[in-house]
Amino acid sequence: MVMRDKKNQMFIALVLRLLTTPWFLSQEEVRV
Repeated sequence: MVMRDKKNQMFIALVLRLLTTPWFLSQEEVRV
């Protein structure tokens, strides 16, 4: 159960990073 939770946390962190990174990149493009 603990390992499963850890895997879920890593997956969620990865998804959040993928969702936020393009947002920051597009914001930088708009800035420039």
